[in-house]
Amino acid sequence: MNWIIASVLTVGALAWYARKGPLFSGKSRAGQRKAASEEDIAAALASDDPKALLSVLLRTKDPTGRHALFTKIVEVTYPKRGEAHMRETFFETAEQHVAEFPAMCPGLQAMAPTNAPMVVPTFKCLAIAYEQEARYEEALAVCRRAIELGVEDGTKTGFKGRIGRIEKKRERIAQTH
Repeated sequence: MNWIIASVLTVGALAWYARKGPLFSGKSRAGQRKAASEEDIAAALASDDPKALLSVLLRTKDPTGRHALFTKIVEVTYPKRGEAHMRETFFETAEQHVAEFPAMCPGLQAMAPTNAPMVVPTFKCLAIAYEQEARYEEALAVCRRAIELGVEDGTKTGFKGRIGRIEKKRERIAQTH
């Protein structure tokens, strides 16, 4: 009789787990989340919620989708860097975008009109944020990386001008100390 009760409890537990476990949690049996669809990406991009954007980013493998999500997260968090969690999200996301960008370039260039400048706001925002925190070497490295990749910042003097301004500022501060 005890084996019947144990069997019923086991089957019940397995049924509950199958409904509430990985099959219904958005995760596969291997513990990974299901890939984001184009609809998921579009819905996230229409949002200004960094958590929703990050959630979809984590499930997106497509370089073009990742680029769009990174750009949107930077757009949302950059102006709110005064808040600790937004600052952390901005820096982590922007740094990851810059790191992954070389792999994204071919796909983005193929989609862009011929001779169109490649303007990626993340590089400019990250360089400015580093400069504002007196992290001049990191700001200069971002600018140099942008130049190497053919990225423009949408300003008249571009990243070369930005490098010159950062170097002058760094020298002025070094002279005052």
